[in-house]
Amino acid sequence: MISNITPHNATHTSLSLLLFLVLLVSQSLVKASSPNDGPPTTTVIDILSENAEFSTFLLTLQRSGLIESVNDLANFTLLAPINSAYSLDSVALAPKLSLHDLNRYIISEPLVSSDIAGVKISADMNQSPILLDYTTDIMMIDQATVVEADLEARSQDAVVQGIDILLQERPNLCTVLRTLFDGEETKSFSKILGSDCLTLENVTGLIPLDSVSLFDEHEISYLLTHEGKEDRELFLKSHFLKGYIGGVLEGDESTYQDLLNQTVQIRSHQGGQLIQFENFTTDLTNYPSYNTLLHFFNESILPDLVHITPRKYLLGLNQSDFVQELDFRDLSYLIDDSSINQTIFVYPSSEDSVRDIGTMGVHKNSLMYQFVGEKVDIHTDRLVDSKFCGGKLGKNCQRIKISSFGDDGSFLNNHVYVHHEKYEADNTVIYLIDDNLTLPPRLEVSVSPFLGCSKALRYLKDFSLLSLPDNKQGYTVFLPCYDSWKDLGLTLKYLQSNSTAMKMAMQSLVLNGLVYSDFDGTSNLTSIGGSKTQVKSSIKDECMQINNVNVQVEHNSDVLFAQGVAHAINKFVFPDDLEITLKNLVDSTDSELFSKVMELTNLTYIFDSGQDYSLLLPTSRSLKIDNITTTRDIDYLEKLVKLHILPGDAAEKLRNCESKIPTLLNGTHLSCRELSTGNYMLQIVEGLDHEVRVLQHGFTTSPNRTGMFLIDRPISPRWLENPDGDGKLRIHLPGFAIAIGVIIGMITLLLLILCCLVLSAGKNKSFDDDDGERDPLVSGASTIPGSPRTPRPYAQHRHGQGNRQYGAATTIQEEIAENTAFNETGYSGNASTKPIEVSREG
Repeated sequence: MISNITPHNATHTSLSLLLFLVLLVSQSLVKASSPNDGPPTTTVIDILSENAEFSTFLLTLQRSGLIESVNDLANFTLLAPINSAYSLDSVALAPKLSLHDLNRYIISEPLVSSDIAGVKISADMNQSPILLDYTTDIMMIDQATVVEADLEARSQDAVVQGIDILLQERPNLCTVLRTLFDGEETKSFSKILGSDCLTLENVTGLIPLDSVSLFDEHEISYLLTHEGKEDRELFLKSHFLKGYIGGVLEGDESTYQDLLNQTVQIRSHQGGQLIQFENFTTDLTNYPSYNTLLHFFNESILPDLVHITPRKYLLGLNQSDFVQELDFRDLSYLIDDSSINQTIFVYPSSEDSVRDIGTMGVHKNSLMYQFVGEKVDIHTDRLVDSKFCGGKLGKNCQRIKISSFGDDGSFLNNHVYVHHEKYEADNTVIYLIDDNLTLPPRLEVSVSPFLGCSKALRYLKDFSLLSLPDNKQGYTVFLPCYDSWKDLGLTLKYLQSNSTAMKMAMQSLVLNGLVYSDFDGTSNLTSIGGSKTQVKSSIKDECMQINNVNVQVEHNSDVLFAQGVAHAINKFVFPDDLEITLKNLVDSTDSELFSKVMELTNLTYIFDSGQDYSLLLPTSRSLKIDNITTTRDIDYLEKLVKLHILPGDAAEKLRNCESKIPTLLNGTHLSCRELSTGNYMLQIVEGLDHEVRVLQHGFTTSPNRTGMFLIDRPISPRWLENPDGDGKLRIHLPGFAIAIGVIIGMITLLLLILCCLVLSAGKNKSFDDDDGERDPLVSGASTIPGSPRTPRPYAQHRHGQGNRQYGAATTIQEEIAENTAFNETGYSGNASTKPIEVSREG
């Protein structure tokens, strides 16, 4: 052994051997002087002195002044590092040990290898856990291997176990949780434990790993709030047991207490390598820290001691302002009762400022409106009932409209964005929103300007229908929007001229009661004006029938307002008790001249016959341009009017722009042609290729929706191919046109004569003087013979006269004689003469 010592450390080794020899001689002297004192006694120091492998450790104890401390101990196990545990260069420089350091090497009970079967948990003199493992042929104490086992010091009832390494100071619980499993599996528990990891001592921790997911981040945030302090302590104390409990446990089942003084049952298996807590077993066991022993579980092993209610979750979401407001409004039950199925929409408090009560919403109803009495899926378009019920809606609850736009998110009432992340606490679902969810405002505020309903709102305002009385059941308002007012045409002109009819029409759109777009069935309601209205709705077809009139109402297109719901519809629906006749439409337009012609021909009976007739109405100006005022032929006027009267369902055919539309004139039909602009052109099927344009239309309230169509000029009987049946083509020329033709002919003839004279004179050339100047062909100014002509009167048609008793044919002529002069520019801006009329002679 000496031969192996190098010159460098020979001096230090000699000192160790000298000390060892002195101790050995002193013990021999003691034995020799007292041969009759009984069996020899052995101390721990004796063992260390007798064994050269412990010389460095013994020297360290001497330098540290701890020999007497060791001699004063009893009933313990000393973990003595052998010399190889120290590096060769540090033998002389072995650090001094404090009493605290020495206690790390002393187990507070004498243990020999036979006492250890499997894994045993004990404690050092610092009350730090020590793990002894004898499951194989080698006994391990913590990370050290026992190389000199079971050296007994009987006088101190102690045992020396020689180990191959020095024992390091154990990290505390905080460090173990932060570093074990790379800290990834214990983040949640570490966050909840916080600084308490520094105060726990002599306890065993039953630690759930993050894979158990006991709490999400917001529930953990609640536990760390002032309000969550009690729940946090309850959770932590239930996860720590008194004392170090691990390794092989005595008996088949051992009873222990947690820090709440509750009894728990724990068993060990496979020599203490497995721990069974209640019905849960783990092999992630026996991890010591400085002051705790830890077992880790991948399952939730404890009952749900901390019950996360909606209140607690809201606090974890940092919504203490919202919670306080609910408490102030006596609405605490909404967030404390875990049995309630509901959804809460919460506008988060600002992180850098506290919302005041004005921002929160000062009315209890506003808070109730943020709660829905069911779990809501925000990814589906639908209407849901809020918990604000009563008020102006009677027993009904104000609704919230949810609109989903896929990846673009979901919105409440078309403008409040909903974050897709869903939070759940018991039976409550919580969504965060980016703006205050307030109760729907007044109707005129709720209606979006993009719906094109301004005209409907204006008329509602004119008749004080925007400020509705409280009917205790809410209102349904049908708003004619889009092109519905344009489609009324002449009907709107009548309504504007008759305020009573307009008021009835607008009142019929405001119904007592609520009909939403998700209604499926039939509902009989009354309007605010008292008229009865039947509403049928089909969710599948996305349409409603209002008094048997189909209107398109898309699903989830509802406009919610303070007193009910509004629907933007694409057509105007009239009440059954409002009658708009064909005569009403005629009287509301420029129809004086055509009405007189109808009276003259006794065709006004169509207004009162009880049968369905529609009318094509030319403007009075166009009638004057067509010289109807000068016509004395009653048969002609009768044909003219009959060409403008459409019997039966002819109006429907015209609305559909069909190719054969009957008129009241027997055997005569009109064809319709639709322009790219959407306008209609009409011409006689059995006549010449002349067309009139439909300018406007209006319809009555009759079941067959007869109506009136305003056209740009009258349909003339002259356009018929054979108006008199003789097969001859007649040309009707105005007198002025004939006179102009005669003048042009004479001028042409005169020019031909002059040309002949010029050519004739060219053959006989003569000059008056030497300069070659030619004598003039005509010496004086010549005048063209002739005199101004008087235009011929307009050609008259040869229609039958004298046998019909229609009265004097001059009635119209006398009444409007001042308008009989022909106005060429009325027919065309470029016309200077009346157009030539053509008919067939016999």
